[in-house]
Amino acid sequence: MGSAGKPPRGETPVVSVVIPTHNRCAFLPSAVRSAAEQSLPPREILIIDDGSTDATRETCARLARSVAGVRSLHTENRGLGAARNRGLWEAEGTWVAFLDDDDLWHPEALEAMVARAESSARVAAACRGVRFFSDRPDITADEVLASPETFRVDAWPADPPVGEIHLEDLLMRARVPAHGVVFRRDFLRRLGGYRHDLGAAEDYELLLRVTLASAIPVVERGLALYRWHKGQMSARLASQALETRRAIEGFLKAHPDAWARVGRRSMRRRLASLCREEAYAHLVARNGKPARRAVLQGLAWSARDPKLWLYLASGFSPGVYLRFRRLKGGRG
Repeated sequence: MGSAGKPPRGETPVVSVVIPTHNRCAFLPSAVRSAAEQSLPPREILIIDDGSTDATRETCARLARSVAGVRSLHTENRGLGAARNRGLWEAEGTWVAFLDDDDLWHPEALEAMVARAESSARVAAACRGVRFFSDRPDITADEVLASPETFRVDAWPADPPVGEIHLEDLLMRARVPAHGVVFRRDFLRRLGGYRHDLGAAEDYELLLRVTLASAIPVVERGLALYRWHKGQMSARLASQALETRRAIEGFLKAHPDAWARVGRRSMRRRLASLCREEAYAHLVARNGKPARRAVLQGLAWSARDPKLWLYLASGFSPGVYLRFRRLKGGRG
């Protein structure tokens, strides 16, 4: 499974870029220009305005006038997964890529990923991600990469993928940001697109289903720039861990044979570790009850994790735990 085929020799690949957005009109122009200035220019840039209440509609109109290929659709607020799916079903390109409204691409990102997918006859290809920190809306990928110290640029995730991403590897850790992948549009439509009920883990769950059908070859360059700033979704560490765990649990329920791809013991430890991350985030926020609830769920997966027992006790007095943590130098 997973053969994508190749276009006729000499034919330029056709790519659609989908940019879902919600109340980030300040960041949106930089993301759009990052897509428009690719060495493989997309045929279209679809902005899906997910019920914004700021000046996004006016910003979209300006971008449509000034940037070739921009088209915007305005919908009621249904969440990130629904917005991405709307773009997927509107897209006209053979390939589709999704760029969040606060992220950026290296100028060669689309060309490199599409070439990797076509040369390996796969339904998708990925690149490595790099994280940077900035609240500046008017920034470019070239500027970030030229000043890595200023923007605290580092690999994200810390252990970047090599060669190909397989289901076994992906079940154990997230490997690429959502905009670090291009997909065959028709293949993604056959999969049904994104789920709408997993929040920040919707892109991760989609990749699990993709890798069930086909490994994803990787361009081993940091071409997907993942922005961290005060208002971004991944700052919600507790809910991110919870949503990731639910994505894996739902995937394993739907595909029970996948347990054997990793090993039952390793998979249970992975699920317990996500519960531990959720509990830790709640403790740092001094939320004892949800921390204890996350610990109990983690112990159901693996009762041999010593930090889960520590967090269970700490959940009755998060303040004491935080004072202990400060005395130990901030280690969890």
